[in-house]
Amino acid sequence: MKTELKDILGKHNLDAIIITGMSSHNPSMNYFTGANMFTKAYVVVTRDQDPILFHRSMERDTAAKTGLKRICIDDLPAGEMKGADGAVLKNGEAATLRKIMSAVGLERGVIAISGRFEFGQFLNAVDSFRKAFPEFEIVGDRGDQVLTEARYTKDERELAAIRSMGEIAVGIVGDIEAYLRGCFVKDGKLVAADGAPVRIGAIKKMINLKLSEAGAENPEGTIFSIGRDAGVPHNAGNDEAQIEAGKTIVFDFFPCQSSGYFFDFTRTWYIGTPPAWLQKTYDHVKQVHHAVVEFAKSGVRARELQVKTCDMFEEMGYRTTRQDPKLTNGYVHSVSHGLGLNVHEAPTSGLNNPNSPLLRPGTVLTIEPGLYYPDGEVPFGIRLEDTFYIDGAGNARYFVEYPYRLGIDVPEFPIS
Repeated sequence: MKTELKDILGKHNLDAIIITGMSSHNPSMNYFTGANMFTKAYVVVTRDQDPILFHRSMERDTAAKTGLKRICIDDLPAGEMKGADGAVLKNGEAATLRKIMSAVGLERGVIAISGRFEFGQFLNAVDSFRKAFPEFEIVGDRGDQVLTEARYTKDERELAAIRSMGEIAVGIVGDIEAYLRGCFVKDGKLVAADGAPVRIGAIKKMINLKLSEAGAENPEGTIFSIGRDAGVPHNAGNDEAQIEAGKTIVFDFFPCQSSGYFFDFTRTWYIGTPPAWLQKTYDHVKQVHHAVVEFAKSGVRARELQVKTCDMFEEMGYRTTRQDPKLTNGYVHSVSHGLGLNVHEAPTSGLNNPNSPLLRPGTVLTIEPGLYYPDGEVPFGIRLEDTFYIDGAGNARYFVEYPYRLGIDVPEFPIS
């Protein structure tokens, strides 16, 4: 959490961290400024001060909404700035960075940088700053690390933002399921009441429209894949394909609100009555899902969630990536990842990290076991995913719940 930032700076031997760039889709900046829009700003955190926002005059009203201590960049000392060699600094951004350091009372030290910006342009600024002001050391590998540690647990405001996005997302999932149930099957494929084919691209447009109406967006896209495509975990689906009965549909949905906080959710559906073997496989995935939710508690390492998932699937007779890291048929990915201002953030549950972090109250994570068989005689994929937080008692809690059901009954198209 933000309250831990000063201690984390000390842990990494940093005197300050500078967060910069525009605010849109800039998680590091958004962490401090929220949904407020800046074309470019700086947030500086030092070991002995709370975050300070440096903004342009034209964005002073927006800056006031953040509640941060703030300084207008246009009020910083004007005039030329000379470097250690006595030469006038020609790079304007490097000069601004130096003025900002003086404004926070830092005349030397180790600085980390985070944010999203035009890389080449900012690289030139940092290079100029380093040459002109050798009393500062800029380290490029610790800025994101510091913020990743701070963002590892969420406060109540952040949990509320994720819950709000979850309520919108699950509401839209319900709308899509209801729409599918209101369609018809004609020659094994889904059609609307007028007989027009229902294509994946149309479903995605419907999703995006509903998100827009709810004040949310879909910057990372949507997975709505069918049959063989559903057997490849990150196959987004063919927008031109007509939805078919008798094949699994993996609907993986990860939108965000203007707050910047995401929600991640997956259900698997099947138009019609699933055959017994498929329903059994689905029930196995659901069994693993619920067992891992129960197992995910404060003090458990994220890696242990993956170990338990592999244990259960292997006991059921399925192959896992623990047995073969290159596996493409069976359980082929990790079971969990953190979520917040990024869809994927700490903690990660990969097997290759024996020192993966411990779950703690305020940790937000997904749980998403799945089985995938793109190369089978009947290709299919199944994934079930919900987003959870670890509560004060140390248990995993749903943000929002939604039913688990595989089959979706859709009537045959009436013959006129």
